[in-house]
Amino acid sequence: MSGSMDGVDAEAKDRAMDAAPVGIVLSDPSIQDNPLVYVNETFSEITGYHPEEILGRNCRFLQGEETDPVMVDQIRSAIDAEEPVTVELLNYRTDGEAFWNEVTIAPVTGPDDELIHFVGFQMDVTDRKEAELALEARTEQLEHVVDRLNGLLFDITEELMHARSREETERVICDRITDTDRYAFAWVGEVSPVDGTVTPTNWSGVVDGLESVTIEGPGAAILAEALEQDTLVTSDNPTGLGGTAAISAVAVCPLGYRRQRYGVLVIGATSPDAFDDPEGAVIEAMGRTISTAIHAAQTRRSLTSSSQVVATFTVRDTTFIPLRFAHEASSSLNFEGAVERRDGSSALFFTTEGAFDRLNAAVDAIEALDDLVEVRTFDEQRLIEVIESSPSTLGWFAQLGANLTSLECTPDHARLQLHLAPDVDGRGVVEEIKARYTPIELVSYTTENRPPTRQADFISELEEVLTDRQQLVLKRAYLSGFYDQHRQITGEEIATSIGISRSTFHQHRRAAERKLIEAFLRPTIPVDD
Repeated sequence: MSGSMDGVDAEAKDRAMDAAPVGIVLSDPSIQDNPLVYVNETFSEITGYHPEEILGRNCRFLQGEETDPVMVDQIRSAIDAEEPVTVELLNYRTDGEAFWNEVTIAPVTGPDDELIHFVGFQMDVTDRKEAELALEARTEQLEHVVDRLNGLLFDITEELMHARSREETERVICDRITDTDRYAFAWVGEVSPVDGTVTPTNWSGVVDGLESVTIEGPGAAILAEALEQDTLVTSDNPTGLGGTAAISAVAVCPLGYRRQRYGVLVIGATSPDAFDDPEGAVIEAMGRTISTAIHAAQTRRSLTSSSQVVATFTVRDTTFIPLRFAHEASSSLNFEGAVERRDGSSALFFTTEGAFDRLNAAVDAIEALDDLVEVRTFDEQRLIEVIESSPSTLGWFAQLGANLTSLECTPDHARLQLHLAPDVDGRGVVEEIKARYTPIELVSYTTENRPPTRQADFISELEEVLTDRQQLVLKRAYLSGFYDQHRQITGEEIATSIGISRSTFHQHRRAAERKLIEAFLRPTIPVDD
């Protein structure tokens, strides 16, 4: 290091070095072992050594048992080469306390470029270094956890691919989760839509008292919260959830696919931090994977079932939103279809002869309805789209395992038909609907045989690959007559009615049409003999 400070006297330089906020030392390489010949006050404050204990000694006296020899060799090599160097060393104060020292050493040359001193700068960087080391340790720990959990998720996903029924799916889940020492037990339970009872259907590990699990008893809060919020909930109290005294943490993960609810996955662990992030996030991902597998098993069962339950009701309770809409608008409505949206709301399509101003006023008067769009007018009727906010009527039916297939509303009553999933408790669903709407009459409850089909029923699976927006665009375009031979509406008009640009409308339309064509033509679809 060389330079000039013309105009600054030697006394000013000395005062600057003495008062500097970093430790400064000078060593003399012309003396054997390159001892220190100057130290400032800050260096003494950092190390705890008085100047008389330091001068005449090589600076290595700050090193100790855990000082990294690689860093020491790096300093030694730089000094031998008369080159500057900066390293971070674990040094020790006079009382034996360790601290992290950022050391910078540089050569000082004289007028003829001869080496006359080495100058050293020291900074106590313990706080920063310990934070960095803690972060590194946390990162390493998280990487280990993620690797383990990803392995678990991969194993479960692979095994679920081969499960052919819901019972087999649940058994695979519970057995694989408890294969690891991390989790003490796992069980899957179905939730009755009628009385809220949680019925364990499969479990593995050491569990206690599962026969008494309900959302009314012990453990009610965590079960209810998970189901209501549709998110993973954890607790340190396993009471009522099958836990023993050895269990320190329990997680409840709701299982569901779109609006269909399949129950809960409950996992118990002996470690209190078992479900901290990222573990909790992976458990949620596992829940989504499991839900998809259960849905696939249920779909296979539904498609191969030769019968289905059809329930028909007459409703006069105006808390039934479609009926209230017809009542407020003094108009009859005929249900043409719906699109369930990911936020829990539904886009409902009706044909009606009602005046638009009355329909619009009815929407404004009903808190559960958000928007009204006139999609198309033809003859003396108009096709309208109404948005029912979350939780929507269709979403509630779906949670029960019921699909609305027909609905006609007059201002004073509604007649609706529901198709019930083959695996649901049909009588229980009926009682739940009757408890929600009064007055209501069950007009018919029949089991309809349907011929075994394979090729045609694949269409229902398209809902799994079409996004909400793609479904909405297709439904709006079809009902508006966009696909009619003599088209009387443009893509731009439909896009405006939805509130999107023309290019976005056509982008969604083309993507949806491509999925439809792929589904129809893909060679993996079974073909009837």
